[in-house]
Amino acid sequence: MAVTMPEQTNPEQTNAGRSRVEGKSFGRARKLGIAVTVVATAAVAIAVWGVLQFVLTRAKLRTTIDWSRGAKFTISEETKALIDQLRTREDKLEIHTFLRSHLEFARPQNPPGVQRVAPIQEACVRATYDLLRRLDYLGGDQVTVKIHDIYRDIRASGNRANELGLSDLNVVTVKIGLRKRSLDLLRQMADIELPPVERNRPGQLPNPVLRAYKGEEAIASALGSLLAEEELTAYWVTSFDTAPFHGPTGNAGDGVAPLARAMRDSGFRNKKLDLRRDANVPQDCRLLILAGPEAPLSPRAVGAIHAYVKNGGRVLMTTGVTSAGAGSSQISFKRLLQPYGMSLGDKWVFNALRDPQNPTDFRFGDLRCSRIVVRSGMNRSHPVTARLLQRGEPVELERARSISLADPMPEGTQADILLSTHSKSWLVDVPPFNARPSLAVPRKADQRTFHVGACVEVEPATADGKKGRFCVVAGLAFRKGTALGNLAGSLFQANRLFGVYLVNWLVRDKKFVPVATGERHEAKMNVAPTQVGRAKLWLVWLVPGLFLSCSFLMLFWRRRA
Repeated sequence: MAVTMPEQTNPEQTNAGRSRVEGKSFGRARKLGIAVTVVATAAVAIAVWGVLQFVLTRAKLRTTIDWSRGAKFTISEETKALIDQLRTREDKLEIHTFLRSHLEFARPQNPPGVQRVAPIQEACVRATYDLLRRLDYLGGDQVTVKIHDIYRDIRASGNRANELGLSDLNVVTVKIGLRKRSLDLLRQMADIELPPVERNRPGQLPNPVLRAYKGEEAIASALGSLLAEEELTAYWVTSFDTAPFHGPTGNAGDGVAPLARAMRDSGFRNKKLDLRRDANVPQDCRLLILAGPEAPLSPRAVGAIHAYVKNGGRVLMTTGVTSAGAGSSQISFKRLLQPYGMSLGDKWVFNALRDPQNPTDFRFGDLRCSRIVVRSGMNRSHPVTARLLQRGEPVELERARSISLADPMPEGTQADILLSTHSKSWLVDVPPFNARPSLAVPRKADQRTFHVGACVEVEPATADGKKGRFCVVAGLAFRKGTALGNLAGSLFQANRLFGVYLVNWLVRDKKFVPVATGERHEAKMNVAPTQVGRAKLWLVWLVPGLFLSCSFLMLFWRRRA
């Protein structure tokens, strides 16, 4: 039987044949397809990398994923909306910080009450810096945060604080153009609870408790108020015998140029208005100032002022007693003030001097009794005087007159007493020109409290209008000099904060932005600036570049395979 043996094949011939087959299948078309795939993949990788860079660098698209307890790094939607409004208006927001170190509060020479605030100061400073970093990140080019080191760069930070008109530090200033708001860290950006003193532990003060950090709420409210404002223009009425910018031409309107400069620094543009020539108050007037009128206003001027207040206008009037000559009577401004339920007395208000050694004792018979010093007589609920009380700042007046309010007040009006004298005050007849007033000790029956500052709000004429405000300070308050010569200092220096607070409250309707305050949890992670820069380098450049390089290597490896 014949057996057929399989034909033996040469391995070299087999491999050569296989190579010829593969060579025929790996033609030009396949090479072109592989090249197109490599180019397309590289283009897609570059496009993805470009999109990531675009998203990471565009402020409008910036967002954060907050997995921290209580979402402590999350900005509220209300604040984000305000930042978006900044972009649409092309306004630049500046945030300046002048914050004190908690070590300054913890000094052994400080009172125990101040030392106990040190931990709260430290926590609030950390929270503020965290908040400002987030706002700076979300705001992009529209938001600039400047942290001033008040310890290492004393001169530069001091000059900047003076430019911003700050009288004290430990504040955060929010600024758009010339308009600005200053927020006290512990008073306005923190909710601090002072537990009551336990009777069974005399001499031991309880530790204050930080209930909540409200920095975002305070900054958002300040930003909302600034965005709601347009250019502030103040008109100084000159249709009577006084010169508010150049004085003095009399006692009441003497030298109030420092107030005008302080208003300019707060974002006001000052102009003069002659109501004898102009029939109406200009539409761009945000504040009308009558600085010490020494002659009655004409019926035309009074009518223009009444129409302005009825349409939501704001008026500040300062007036004091004048010595025009023997037997002269004081101008009552009845036609101007009567519709608002206010009237002025025609005598000079004096108050007794408190004994520095014993505050319960008073001294009489001194010319300095003519300077009214208001401390406890401030309205504790009004925004202007409440801030002064918190700071312990008194208000000082010269040539003061008394203010009386109608009972009942005219319909559509609501009055607030701002300033009142203490109970050891009395009235003195106004002496002739250059003569001294009587310094006789008054009878106890003549001693009582007098009102020397009041503000009346007027309901708007229309449902969608805003309230008008008419404020009267019945005495010299903002003069550069003083009527007492060397016996007292400059009135304006003593009342600078009062003047700034008052004009700002008159024109600015506070806008409150509610921001939900989450549960507060202590968490701390110290990251040096070099570490932050290194993290940005890795996340923004090196990691995306590494992925791109790997994609290229994979493509070339596939081609070679």
